[in-house]
Amino acid sequence: EPWLLAGTADRWDRVAPWVGPLGPTMSASGAIAFRAESADGPAVFVARDGTCERVAGVDDEVVGFEGLPLIDRAGRVVVRVNRADGHGALLVVRDGARTELCREGLAVRALGRFPMLTDAGRIAFSAIDRDGDPSVFVGALDDFDGTLEKLDIGSFEHVRGALTTDLGGGIFYAATRDLPLAVFQFGPSARPRRLIGIGDPIHGSIIRQFVLNPVSIADSTRHVAMRIELDDGREQIVRLD
Repeated sequence: EPWLLAGTADRWDRVAPWVGPLGPTMSASGAIAFRAESADGPAVFVARDGTCERVAGVDDEVVGFEGLPLIDRAGRVVVRVNRADGHGALLVVRDGARTELCREGLAVRALGRFPMLTDAGRIAFSAIDRDGDPSVFVGALDDFDGTLEKLDIGSFEHVRGALTTDLGGGIFYAATRDLPLAVFQFGPSARPRRLIGIGDPIHGSIIRQFVLNPVSIADSTRHVAMRIELDDGREQIVRLD
């Protein structure tokens, strides 16, 4: 029988009367992170070993959350928050302590909505940098010293998101001024390489739209799963190798 982590009836009303809207996500060790509405307002919970713990909530500085909370095998949770001053920020939360990874108005002008965290604690996210350029940033929680690496991806009109792996490298999805949204591969030294995008022919039709999320990439194989919508009305799940 499935293990009930949280719900909207009986005893769970006291913990999380409203669950969602996005998630959950899970680490390789089986810990599960999810957003929910607690008695004290929006919050992030972690369920593991038969327990369910509130690890982050609203307060004088944090007034809400965006996107998916992500958890690694060390139990660290990365979440995008809305601050009371109107800026967004990325926080890492563990054992009741929280560390700010990046804040709008300081390291960047604007954060993307969906950061990515691998099971070993590597992070990647899209943002508008301080110069106003759409960018991709990566880093590692194990040796985080307050700085993140901005990748050299070239010039894009906008960057919607980025995914990385514990092995390094990964993908980002972006559009140029002249070309529609597409998926690009990045690595330690190579320039970004376009893989697939809107307008490409596939399976007897044309890609009209595609969707990725922070758990769409596999660490061991670097395979990427994505949902595509085609011009003929079909929707498909495909894998990039």
